[in-house]
Amino acid sequence: MAAISVNGYILLPNLANWAQPVTWQRAWQTGIASGLPGNEGRQGLRALARESLAFSITALSTEDRVRLDEQIDQATVTGLACAPRWGRACTLNADATGTSAVMTDTVWPWAIGDYIYFLNTDNMTYDVKHVTNVAGATLTLDSALSQTYTAGSFVWPMIFGKFTLSKEDAISTEYGEAKITIAELSATHQQVIGNPPGAPGTGIGSWLVGSTNIIS
Repeated sequence: MAAISVNGYILLPNLANWAQPVTWQRAWQTGIASGLPGNEGRQGLRALARESLAFSITALSTEDRVRLDEQIDQATVTGLACAPRWGRACTLNADATGTSAVMTDTVWPWAIGDYIYFLNTDNMTYDVKHVTNVAGATLTLDSALSQTYTAGSFVWPMIFGKFTLSKEDAISTEYGEAKITIAELSATHQQVIGNPPGAPGTGIGSWLVGSTNIIS
């Protein structure tokens, strides 16, 4: 079976094994700077922290093991993976179908451009959708869901980043456990400072000079 990717990142759709710790961390990038007295100091290079998520996936069936091994093999090649943010679940307030999903609350700061993960009660079928609009607790999706997800079901925001496989243990000849870390390459919700460059003029000698004012 072919590995599934989302926006160029290999998707790891298997449920996390909560018998093992699920670890969430944040990190700010800093650099060395000289202070006024001449002493060496640290200067922050990012306004927002990059996050990482470490968790274990346990394959408890031959089908799960085949799917997991294929995804891990491809993620190891590309070095990039994505997965639901386990431990950051939101709850559907109503049945989700079509291109709309309504949350029971706004615990997660959903924003346009986020990806959302839907998992059916069989823990085997799922959808990954791109959020195109946010109106309170109502999310508009980029395309219709493949099935109906009932009210009260969990949905998750997703994390994208560098893939690391710490260890893969064999439980038996068919089953195994993988210990995975996904570390963001940039902050999820970036801050933009300043105004974008204006539109160029017309005629000979008109230039457009711009800069990327994104701190992440």
